[in-house]
Amino acid sequence: MYNFEQANKMWGDRGDDQTKDAPKTEYEDVPDGNYIVYVDKVAWKTSRANNMYLSWQLRVLKGDFEGRCIFKQSMCTSPENMRFLSQDLRAIGVEPPSKLDELNLEKLLDHAMEVRQYTKESDRGSFTNIYFNKRLGTRNDIIMAGPSGPNVGERYNDEDMPF
Repeated sequence: MYNFEQANKMWGDRGDDQTKDAPKTEYEDVPDGNYIVYVDKVAWKTSRANNMYLSWQLRVLKGDFEGRCIFKQSMCTSPENMRFLSQDLRAIGVEPPSKLDELNLEKLLDHAMEVRQYTKESDRGSFTNIYFNKRLGTRNDIIMAGPSGPNVGERYNDEDMPF
C-alpha cells in the first residue's frame, strides 16, 4: 500500500502558480523572426535513426531574447543537405573543406550572423527552419558596436518562403 498522505502534502506544496511567471530560461524557444546570434557551440551528432548531423547552438546577442538559444541541425543524409551545409558555412565566412571530416569545428565558434527562424506547420506537425542570412563578423564585433550596431530588419515575409 502506498502512503499518499506525505505525497499529497508535497503535491500541494509544489508551487505551480509560482512557475507561471518564472523568468524564461536560455533554452526556451524563441518566436519566429530575425535575430543577431553567434555560434556558441557546434558538434557532430547522430540522430536516433543513426543519421549524422552538425548540431549548432546559436546564442542571441541583441534584443528582447538576448542570451537565449536557437538550435539548428544540419543533416548530412543527402547531396541536397550537403549543399545547404556548404551554403551555411559560406554564409558565416568559412570556406567548406574538401572533405567533411576536415571541418575544424572550433573555427565556427563566435561567428556572428543574422538568422531567420521560421516554423512551418504541416500535416506531419511543425518544423522549425533556421536560415543564415548574412555574416556580421564575430561576437566581439557586435558587442563592441554597442546598441547602435547592426539591427535586424524584416527582410522576408511568408510569401518569400519556397514551401
